[in-house]
Amino acid sequence: MIWLGDPVIPQRFLHAGEIHCAARPSLVTTILGSCVAVCLWDCRLHIGAVNHFVLPESPPGGGGPRYGDVAIDLLLKRMVAIGCRVEDLRAKIFGGASTLIGLSGNNDVGARNVALALERLPQHGVQVLLRRTGGTRGIQLRYCTWNAEAFVRPIGAVRQPPK
Repeated sequence: MIWLGDPVIPQRFLHAGEIHCAARPSLVTTILGSCVAVCLWDCRLHIGAVNHFVLPESPPGGGGPRYGDVAIDLLLKRMVAIGCRVEDLRAKIFGGASTLIGLSGNNDVGARNVALALERLPQHGVQVLLRRTGGTRGIQLRYCTWNAEAFVRPIGAVRQPPK
């Protein structure tokens, strides 16, 4: 049995624009505000992976994994590269908060990030099992790649618009 505090299990902090995908079990932690993390789980091989993207769509000419459209496609490609089949993958989606309440010009990047993930994953044939998205506070996410358990803790205070 694997425990969260097991010194043998590698722990990784995932920064914005990064992807973690490995056949070996690991505990991945990240902080999300309006950003979104898509956690994938292969129910046949018991392998998990996760990304952390900032904006929904890459600019014309392409972009890196800071963009959801690129990050989701790369996450799927990396899972397939280590032996997973797309039909065996299941997803959990986290983040997408509206952390900038009341600021002029806010077009709710968090909601757009979530919408992109909810649209794109089923297009690839990946079932979304769970989502913890929205709200006005950021979260800390801890994802166990060996069993797909996710632990979420709210962080920060609710931001109020300036008066």
